[in-house]
Amino acid sequence: MNWFLAKIIYRIIVGDKDLPAQFEEQLRLISAVDQAGAVAKATALGIKEAFGFFDDGQQLVAWKFIAVSEVVSISEFTDGAEVNSILHEILHPASYLSLVQDKAARLPQPASPQAHHQI
Repeated sequence: MNWFLAKIIYRIIVGDKDLPAQFEEQLRLISAVDQAGAVAKATALGIKEAFGFFDDGQQLVAWKFIAVSEVVSISEFTDGAEVNSILHEILHPASYLSLVQDKAARLPQPASPQAHHQI
């Protein structure tokens, strides 16, 4: 068996509200014999895990499976190995940087600067 990284795309639909389109990209590890098998497994997973619920206003919020858009072979698991990269072209960089910094601030922080250098 081989390991693959698959990108599964969902569209998030909120009732009949006229909202900006929302899509979720999920990166999933898939074990398969070959790339075609990984695509098949990721597609089955995407279909199986599509779901919906009713929000407080009784509007249906649904994750609709769209497609598996990418499948990349992972040849080796090593510390720090790059498994995916996404390039963003942003019209408002200050907003993007603020969002990234807010997310980073929510992550657990090391107890001390020396924690980064421990082996």
